[in-house]
Amino acid sequence: MAEKVLVAQLNPQQLQALADYFQSRGDLVWTASSLKDVGKVVQRYHPDLILLDVGFFGDNWQKAVPDFQAGANGARVMFTGNGHRRWPLGKHSQFTELGVLRPPFNERKMEKALGASSNGSSPHPSETEIRPAPARIRFPIRSKITLPYVGLAMLLATVAAFVVTNVVLDTIEERFKNSLIETGRLAAEWTVKEEDRLLESLRLVAYSTGMAEATAAGDAEQLRAIVLPFALNSGIEAVEILDLNAMSLLSLRHPEDSALEEYAASRGETIFQDWLFVQIILAHQVDEIGDKYAGVVQAPWGDFFYVSGPILDGEGKLVGVALIGERLSSMTSALRQATLAQTTVYAFDGTPLATTFMEAADPLGAEYVSGILAQQDNQSYLRNLRSTNIDYSEILTSLEARGGLDVAIIGSSLPQTFLVQPSQITRAQIFGLAALSILLVIGAGVLVANRITKPLLQVVQASSEVAKGNLTVKLETRGNDELATLGSAFNEMVTSLDRSNRELMDAYNSTLEGWSKALELRDEDTEGHTQRVTDMTVFLARRMGFSNDDLVQIKRGALLHDIGKMGVPDAILNKPGPLSEEEWEVMRKHPIYAYQMLAPIEYLKPALAIPCCHHERWDGTGYPLGWKGYDIPLPARIFAVVDVWDALRSDRPYRGAWEEERVLEYLKENKGTHFDPEVVDEFLKMLASGGYQDPVVMHTPAMHMATLRRMVPLG
Repeated sequence: MAEKVLVAQLNPQQLQALADYFQSRGDLVWTASSLKDVGKVVQRYHPDLILLDVGFFGDNWQKAVPDFQAGANGARVMFTGNGHRRWPLGKHSQFTELGVLRPPFNERKMEKALGASSNGSSPHPSETEIRPAPARIRFPIRSKITLPYVGLAMLLATVAAFVVTNVVLDTIEERFKNSLIETGRLAAEWTVKEEDRLLESLRLVAYSTGMAEATAAGDAEQLRAIVLPFALNSGIEAVEILDLNAMSLLSLRHPEDSALEEYAASRGETIFQDWLFVQIILAHQVDEIGDKYAGVVQAPWGDFFYVSGPILDGEGKLVGVALIGERLSSMTSALRQATLAQTTVYAFDGTPLATTFMEAADPLGAEYVSGILAQQDNQSYLRNLRSTNIDYSEILTSLEARGGLDVAIIGSSLPQTFLVQPSQITRAQIFGLAALSILLVIGAGVLVANRITKPLLQVVQASSEVAKGNLTVKLETRGNDELATLGSAFNEMVTSLDRSNRELMDAYNSTLEGWSKALELRDEDTEGHTQRVTDMTVFLARRMGFSNDDLVQIKRGALLHDIGKMGVPDAILNKPGPLSEEEWEVMRKHPIYAYQMLAPIEYLKPALAIPCCHHERWDGTGYPLGWKGYDIPLPARIFAVVDVWDALRSDRPYRGAWEEERVLEYLKENKGTHFDPEVVDEFLKMLASGGYQDPVVMHTPAMHMATLRRMVPLG
């Protein structure tokens, strides 16, 4: 049975928290914020349990605590701290011995304190309903089944890692160096082929019909007509035609990032006079390979690689020089595509001339340049560099032109993680097989765990629904194993519970209707009043947003709204004239009688709002509690409007029935004093709409404490 609990706290938030906790247990709760109020409640209602803030006693707590315990009329006392008063260090142990409960006050702490403290304990098991909390699942069956598979998978992963480390990673450095050397060799071969391509274009230009004559005559237009088609067809980036003084007769250069057919033409430039490979041709020098020479230059129009050769007339006489050039940036980009390596061309002073790195490459030191040029036939040079937060290794070789002439230094770079990429067949096979094995093992474990635990999880979820009051859940039962048998037994159990619950609810509801009929038989002047106000109240509550489960509780409360009059003598209840003040004192107790009759019945607690509070007034002048405004439960505020409306329209021993217009006017006049204005407005709209719908059927067993808004502290 419910206990009577007095909560006395200095802190309003802690007062509310403790009151809410004991109300949720179904106890009758009083609150007090002073020792004077505590004394009044103790003398009048004799609480079973008192929760008292030690802050009430101040520094005189040692003498006050025993005195209070002696004057508590046999109530159990628990002491609490308010969290604001700083206790002296020397008194800490004494408070601990006293069992002072410190904030915050949560459900777990309160249950532990009530169970362990000698000053406060929970009701005896025989006096209250025991509802053990559902056990927390700390180690699910699914985990027990899956974890062995995960362990086996981890073992396989370890073995696979060991194999990969020994088979692949032990030789990674050697493979990486070999890959770099191969990349350098490919770069050298590519430059030879590219030089041959440029030489072929040079021959086509130098030996074109009319080329010697136009050069000898210095006819730039004729030279353009001869050279431009070759440049377009071969994709040549630069063509230079020079006279015997190394002055350009015609220069055609393809600008970067322009259309293929666009070439810029110029003449009269003398910068070629300083280029060694041009002066060699003008000096009629011929080596064992021939009369073609090459070089890398830094010209105003860019960094280029040029091949050059003589232009001879029909008698073999030198009349000019032809140069075919390609930008170093174009060469490095083509090398990048051919070798998949980042490529950089360096000048002999170590300065980067062109690179495929997004960031500028670091210059070469003098020791690298001298070493490469001196030892290029015997060894390759490696260095580490970093670009865009990636570590690279670079192999450095000389860029040789026709005849073995060193014209620049070329570097080919690979990221140091290159060989770890999944492109290596051996490593890919090993990792693939290991990953597949691990996935198969884990997948098998998960599949087996799901097949076993899925029915159990359904039982757990369905049990949770049943614990919440939902007796309509059903499990799907398949197969003929133990789990299928468990599911069938669960369904039969829930069906039986639902049937028993409905039968019990029907019996309860029939009893309620019988009580209301008995009261009407006793008070024959109110015949039919209960049913009318019940139906109207339920419909008005539905219009104001209450759910069907809440409407069931409101209907029960409306049916029993005057059940407390069973405790009022017939002489007062059926008196034909006005009641005296003494008789009114007795009549005003009928909400208290209703509480005393209904509160011990667990399933009627959510319906107490109307029987206990339907005579409270909006302005606080009602009875028995004197609540006002929104402190009055909404169901009671709704019922009050309907009850007065129906009472005024009915004959009574002390007056006749009022006309409808007069009743409605009375409701309007008493908005904000007797009635909730919002409820009156909604009720008038309901009447204007033409009536109400079918009554609510009371078969739902839900218990909605939220309907009350707060517990009713009547003793």
